[in-house]
Amino acid sequence: MRNRHALRHALEERPARDTVDTWSARLAEAGVPADRSATSPAASLWPLPPGLEPTVAVDSCAPPQIRHPMICSATPVTRYTAPPHLGQHTDEIRRRLAEETTR
Repeated sequence: MRNRHALRHALEERPARDTVDTWSARLAEAGVPADRSATSPAASLWPLPPGLEPTVAVDSCAPPQIRHPMICSATPVTRYTAPPHLGQHTDEIRRRLAEETTR
């Protein structure tokens, strides 16, 4: 991505202009389920606001994740996982894309 650095800066800088509570309220007003990032040990003490249910535990190292509200009885999800870290799968994805373009 050519403008990755500038985009990342813009995405990090803009939210820093207001408080977490202000952004949570704005997003809730827009119908976007959002809350504080659960990256600190204290995050597990913050209750989830309305609209962020149901949640599921993924593992002991990650905060609860928001589960899709629809349940498929014929193909239920039996294993929930935490979202990947930024760049966690970058090399794998690039390798697969390179393989597809050489076919």
